[in-house]
Amino acid sequence: MMYRLISYPFNVAVALSLGLLLSLLNLSYFYKEVKSDEITQIALVILVYLIAGLFINRRRPALQWSKSLSLLYKPFIFIGALGFSIEFYLYGAPIFLSTGREDYSGIPVMHVVFYSCSIMAVLFSALYSSKRALALSVITSFVMAALLLSRQMMMISFAIVIISIVTRYKINKKLVFRTLLAAAVVIVLFGIAGNVRQQIAGDYVDDYIIEVGGANNDGVAIGQTLYWVWLYIASPVYNLILNLADYDRFGQSCNAAVAFGTCHGDYLLSVVIPNTISKYLGADEFFIDMVMAHLNAGTAFSAAARILGLPGVILQAGLQILFFMIGYVMTSKKLRPAFVVYFSTLSVFMIFDNLFIKGEFFFGFVLIILAGCIHKNKAA
Repeated sequence: MMYRLISYPFNVAVALSLGLLLSLLNLSYFYKEVKSDEITQIALVILVYLIAGLFINRRRPALQWSKSLSLLYKPFIFIGALGFSIEFYLYGAPIFLSTGREDYSGIPVMHVVFYSCSIMAVLFSALYSSKRALALSVITSFVMAALLLSRQMMMISFAIVIISIVTRYKINKKLVFRTLLAAAVVIVLFGIAGNVRQQIAGDYVDDYIIEVGGANNDGVAIGQTLYWVWLYIASPVYNLILNLADYDRFGQSCNAAVAFGTCHGDYLLSVVIPNTISKYLGADEFFIDMVMAHLNAGTAFSAAARILGLPGVILQAGLQILFFMIGYVMTSKKLRPAFVVYFSTLSVFMIFDNLFIKGEFFFGFVLIILAGCIHKNKAA
């Protein structure tokens, strides 16, 4: 049961349900009360994933072990660590730069490769290697994430480990305790990284999250830690609701009453095709409408909602399910668990953003399929 709840597609339904429930709490004066028809729209999206879960990924994948699989993480951790080291030597590490991550892109194209390899090292070691290898991969990933001031890389690595553990081992009280302890440590590190980024940017103030989140009396009452969790999960849902409403009311025109974005765009280039390819095709980045410009997460569905409304969101969900099935078939049998874990990890974060079209994460699927082909040929 635990596996199904945190793996694709049920995990998308769980995350959206949690976001919807939290958005029903009135803890910020930035946001209006959610209406019944808006709840219905989000519930329909949740229903699509619940129905999909009845047919795909119904059982925990069977892991196959071999010495070659246990060593699979090594080239990836080497490429990631060496590549980032060269990049930091040439451009400096964001944590030590006065501008932080602003305008930092690293080595063109290769930055994406280094990022993907670091993530793949964590994935393969978590599923196929020893605890020592996993610890090495996670520590390396976290060090690179800290130097890059990348909370996203840190959270993706952690999510991969959690889903891999549930996939690989039987769940017991000891494992649950260790997982909760690790989660607490990651949340603390996440907050520290966020504070460092804001201090570098020069806009850090006391009670930062209370101020930027527009906390009302009820929001202040729950404390900064809980308010941070609420705001981080609920604000993307508020933005999704706004984009659905703006499409219904304004179509391809802009809603000047909010922090409006691109207002209209190409569905395929903005929602489906990886952004690295879209850029080469000359497409401009699509910006969603936002209730507040500085709270700019909008779930993975806001772009589809702004371009085609609720039908666009349903279509996106359908295409994603199709992509899962195609990718599963294309991946060699021994690495299918890795494909499922990686897909499930990215889908967990759909409550925040569409990571599937980010170049560094899409390239991860390419690496999994290539690694499967190479391993298959060696075994033959």
